[in-house]
Amino acid sequence: MMPAGWLPSTASRMIANGVRVSAYRAALIVEGEYETGAQEQLYIETNGMLAVANPKDGVTVWGSMQCPYYVHKALVKLFDLTEDKIRVIQTETGGGFGGKEEYPSMIAGHAALLAWKSGKPVKMIYDRAEDMVATTKRHPSKTRHKTAVSADGKLLAMEIEFKLLHAVRRNRHRLAKAPGTDIEGRADT
Repeated sequence: MMPAGWLPSTASRMIANGVRVSAYRAALIVEGEYETGAQEQLYIETNGMLAVANPKDGVTVWGSMQCPYYVHKALVKLFDLTEDKIRVIQTETGGGFGGKEEYPSMIAGHAALLAWKSGKPVKMIYDRAEDMVATTKRHPSKTRHKTAVSADGKLLAMEIEFKLLHAVRRNRHRLAKAPGTDIEGRADT
């Protein structure tokens, strides 16, 4: 069943799930392209870890992070210890915004290896400059948006193409599927 306002047209550009924004009886079609550069999350406190480690007790790390289970998994693999010999304690995280998901595994690994080798507790805290140089960033992106709007301001249909640029993997995903809407996302290397 076609949505109300559907008016097929051979001039319409067909897209993945059959939505044709230009085929709606729209009072206005709003179209635009937007770009963002790579973004520093600039969380409140920089990355830092405190680690104690030895063969008898295993490894314990404390730090500001978003995903302690990522750190736990990385340390289990790094030290080749059983899961119960690795303890990860998430301290207060004043903010992360995606920037403290994976990178804390790196600094936790460095601090824990130094603690293991030295037999002493190790605290590593990046200053702001170190943190900005070393840690991951949000990928730059390009978004193309085309929206059909009725005379009374009702959204009739949308075509959205969202691309993450310089991503590690090349992916093509259908992000959402709703009547009158087509959203497509890609990660381009």
